Amino acid sequence: MKKVNAIPAVVTLIAGILACLISIYRRYPTQEALLTILVVLILFYILGSIARGIIFRIVKKVQEEEEERLREEERLRKQQEEEEREREESLQEEATMMEETAEEEEFSL
Repeated sequence: MKKVNAIPAVVTLIAGILACLISIYRRYPTQEALLTILVVLILFYILGSIARGIIFRIVKKVQEEEEERLREEERLRKQQEEEEREREESLQEEATMMEETAEEEEFSL
């Protein structure tokens, strides 16, 4: 997330460098070059901030979906454990009933 915070600064710096190089290459007068660079810096800072906001929303949505998926997996795991425990208990009850039935049959013989 720290890298995402740097997006507006990086975009602004790259745009400023390009604006400076173009101003030098086209031999703009100093005041015109400075005004152009200032406008470029402001516009690209705004664009970078918008991009950062969009990326933050996407990352937040992905994190929420991941948390929901983990909660669902945990719920399913607990449900499976509960079903397994109930199955074991019913098997134990059946085994106990079978033993009692076998004992009764032995006793009645």
